[in-house]
Amino acid sequence: MKKKYFNLLAIPALAVIVFCLFSGFSSQDPKHAVQSLIDQRTITMQSFSLGEIPYREAEKRLRQIEDETILKQDLKDLAAEETSSISRVSSVSFEELTKKKQFFQYITYEAKIVWDTGTSTSEGLYNVVIKEEDGNYKLTVFEPAKL
Repeated sequence: MKKKYFNLLAIPALAVIVFCLFSGFSSQDPKHAVQSLIDQRTITMQSFSLGEIPYREAEKRLRQIEDETILKQDLKDLAAEETSSISRVSSVSFEELTKKKQFFQYITYEAKIVWDTGTSTSEGLYNVVIKEEDGNYKLTVFEPAKL
């Protein structure tokens, strides 16, 4: 009887352990990470700007997706409520996303992004840098490209 219950618990537990171990070996595609991080940042900044989430929640979300480099400025902007002039973005599309270089755990991209508010669109060229640590990525730089 004890062996039967042991098997009922041991087999699913072993499956969970194996799944967790192997899921760590397949890291997220860096290009997908760039798009996801910029989408999350956009949603967080505009949600705070429109009063949908409080400062603490916005800070918590940004800390999960941003490195200290960009985080300091974003938190400063949130505290100063400089994001209030942002229009509601209904979609973000990446027309081009080109890897420029990789230096250790930092990957630099040039992104041509189209921001759609539903009534108008704007397009811009951006420098984006992400940092990889243990298969996870954080946004380090997100700024308009200097022409």
